[in-house]
Parts: sequence; C-alpha cells; structure tokens
Amino acid sequence: MLIAIEGIDGTGKGSVTENLVSAISACSTYKAKYISFPRYTETAYGRIVGRYLNGDFGDSSEHPLMHGTLFALDRFESKSYLHKLMQSFDFVICDRYVPSNLCYSAMIAPPEEAENVVKHFMDLEYGLFKMPKPDAIFVLDMSISTAISNIAKKGQRQYTDRSADIFEADEEYLQKVKSFYTEELQNLHPDVYFKTIECEKEEKLLAIPVIVQAILDVLFKLKEVYDGKETAFFKATKQRVC
Repeated sequence: MLIAIEGIDGTGKGSVTENLVSAISACSTYKAKYISFPRYTETAYGRIVGRYLNGDFGDSSEHPLMHGTLFALDRFESKSYLHKLMQSFDFVICDRYVPSNLCYSAMIAPPEEAENVVKHFMDLEYGLFKMPKPDAIFVLDMSISTAISNIAKKGQRQYTDRSADIFEADEEYLQKVKSFYTEELQNLHPDVYFKTIECEKEEKLLAIPVIVQAILDVLFKLKEVYDGKETAFFKATKQRVC
C-alpha cells in the first residue's frame, strides 16, 4: 500500500512518518519503508527544488506552473525507486506526495486559475508521468499558530540555512493551503481512502506516538481489506473502517 502523509509545513509529517514506519515494524509482521519528497539530495530536480525553497531564484511570486513542475519532476525521477519499494514492502509511507503539489500550487495561483492549475498537475503527475495514486491519504491538521511555532523549532535542514523557507515564512499562504487540505483535497481523490488526523486537543499539541496510533488504528484495518479485495476496498470500507 502506498500511503501519503500530508499537511502544511510544521505539522510534523517527517517525525510522524518515521515513527509510523518504526511502529509498524515493532507491532506487526508487515514491512514498511518511508520516502520523503522532495528528495533534496537524491535527485537532480530535488536539488533544484532545494535551491528554489532557499530563495536562490527569488521569492515565490512566479506562476505555480513553473515551480510546481520542479516538484513533479523530482517525483518523476523517483518513480522507478518508488515502484521498487512498493514491490518490496507492505507499506510505503510518503512524507509528502502529489497532494502537496496540488494544494500548494492551487493556493499560490491567481484565484481564477486555481482550478486549472490543479487539473494540470493531476494530469501531469497521475496522467503523463503515471505516478501511482496513493491508496490512502492522511492529513495532519493543526492550527497555523502551532505550525508556525514548530517551524521555528526546526533544526538545520539539507536545503536551507534559513529558519523558514519561502513557503514556511508566509503565514497567510499557509492558512489558505490548510483550508485546501481539509476542504478540497478529498474531492480530487474520490477513490482514495482519506482521513484528517487532528494533532491538537483542547489547544494542546498531541504527542507523536498518539498521532501515530491514530493512523495505525485505521491502517491495519485498511490493509486487511486491501489484501482481501484489492483496490476495490476504497468506497466500500470508508464507513466500516472508521
């Protein structure tokens, strides 16, 4: 199964993804592996994406058809590797995947062009590039203020010396992306299992193990149905699983 962990910057996707893989291995016989996008040091376009996010080519004001294509090409470069992982592991967990491109590109596009931009990247990544669609999408959801606070606490990253990259530094933009994740993304993947994972309770950030367990509770049930009914499980199990 190909699983996408999504959410705005600062929601802890990397930590959740790593801990999810460790938890799967520790409490089941399933094999799991994670992959993080962009692949800043592993692909040619991943390195270009890193330079872009560092501000080497200016701010983020250019049309999303330009920068969104860089992110898509990074995934396309990784396609054969991704397929190998899917053949070798029961769960391949993506720290960001195609949905990130849809959400971030749509919200930076002029409002009148947002729908066409989303369609363009759906057609490019799933159509022309034939990237595999995820079997499930989990969106980590938290308040913008908490996400911004988490960004400020991040350590040194591979692609930037800044405390926040050009997207992370734009709070208004992150709010728009958050809304797209929680209100629009599911409609773009009608045959994919979708669940929003609340990362806060009573304005307090939940611990990573708690968030991971919330995903695991669903993931193992999905896997059982997936193995029994292949990809036809999506619509039939949405209500039963949760």
